[in-house]
Amino acid sequence: MIEKPIISPNSSPRDKNLSNLKNWTTSKKILGIGVGINIAIAGATVFLLQGINPTYTSKGATIIPGVGTQGSVELSETGKTYDSSGQTPYGYLLKIDPRENYQYISQTEDVIAQAAAAVNMSMEEFGAPTVWLDNGTTIMQFAISGETPEQAREKAWAFYKSWSDRISDLRNQEALRQTNNIEQKLSISDRQLEDTQQKISEFRNQSSLKIASQVQELAGQIENLRIQQTNLIVEQKGVARRFQQLSSLLNFTSEQAGEALILLDDKVFQNSLQNYTQATANLEETSSIWSTDSPQVISEEEKKNTAQRAMLQRSRFLLGKPVDLNFLARLDLGGDGRRDFVEELVRLQVQREGLETQVNSLNQQIEQLEVRLKNLTQEQFTLERLERDAQIAESIFAEGLSRLDVNKPDYATYYPPIQLIEEPTLPSGEEGSASKTIILGGIAFSILSTTGLLMLWWGKSQNRYIFKYFLDSNEKKV
Repeated sequence: MIEKPIISPNSSPRDKNLSNLKNWTTSKKILGIGVGINIAIAGATVFLLQGINPTYTSKGATIIPGVGTQGSVELSETGKTYDSSGQTPYGYLLKIDPRENYQYISQTEDVIAQAAAAVNMSMEEFGAPTVWLDNGTTIMQFAISGETPEQAREKAWAFYKSWSDRISDLRNQEALRQTNNIEQKLSISDRQLEDTQQKISEFRNQSSLKIASQVQELAGQIENLRIQQTNLIVEQKGVARRFQQLSSLLNFTSEQAGEALILLDDKVFQNSLQNYTQATANLEETSSIWSTDSPQVISEEEKKNTAQRAMLQRSRFLLGKPVDLNFLARLDLGGDGRRDFVEELVRLQVQREGLETQVNSLNQQIEQLEVRLKNLTQEQFTLERLERDAQIAESIFAEGLSRLDVNKPDYATYYPPIQLIEEPTLPSGEEGSASKTIILGGIAFSILSTTGLLMLWWGKSQNRYIFKYFLDSNEKKV
């Protein structure tokens, strides 16, 4: 502790000299302390400067180029057009800036580790790069330091490549995820398509319906048969009407007309019929001349009975049943052409029966075809449903393929690639911020220390003179 000199007004010159000597000693001590402190500061500064390696900083800049895609695929099966448009990442820049995501990615361990490995450094030796954004643009600047200019630029290139590769990996992962998702859906739709096609194949093997046009062809066939049936019915009615007219004229039924033709076609019966007719005529003529019991009448009557018996026997033999004499009497058609009418009557009967048979046959065919048409219609409904399911599955599968092709450019919109617009620079000079900081810190500490010592010395001097002035003032008052 420095003692305060007290000099009274009555002190001797020897005391004054002793006081000055003490003041000089105190000043030298303060000066020595100041010099020592400054020497220590200078030494520490030099030591720190020698321990700091020179650093060089390489800088570069990247940009996110605009990403916009437009794709269109038309599906010929359904006529549907599938459009795809990729939006630029800048459309939502005011809400979410993708550069902030990229800035975070640049500081991840994977990026730094890969960059450090590229230049054969550890992550601690490589250090963390600095990435900052330019507001209002899509530019991202980066910087990294090294011990030499070449090392700084090499580290900057390694960082940029690692950063870009990581973004590409993320983009590829997203593309792979979406591709796997679409391919999974394609696999499901493909199985559905195969199932529906298999069902169609099994249905066609079991069903009589092979193609959809069978229903239309069968319906057309039924319609043609209906037209034929209608024409035959009209013709049948016409034949029946003519047969009825002729049957009324001849007083023959259809059965009797057939029997009449059988008898008329037999020569023995024709002779018997002629004999009977002649005997009947002769009997009538003889009866008109002679009495009933006359030999002439009896002889002619015997001839008539003989011819009648022969005619009845022959007709019974031909027809297999007894025949009425009235019916046989109507067979005497003579030469008035009534035989032709009988033949016509028989022909009309045969034609009518033939037409009726054809109409019934067509009616059966139509009924059978209608049953078949009903079954085919139900089967067609089932086939159309299966084919519609197959078409839907095919459309979904084709749309999935189209989506897979069209969406490929869209993957870039999730993680847009970064483009280097300013290559890493080769530093032209040492980055002296650390050295300057140490030197300026040493100078500042030296100035502060010196200033503090001066203020201490000045304060002690001022106290001594104030005290002296106070003593002198007291002595004058006394």
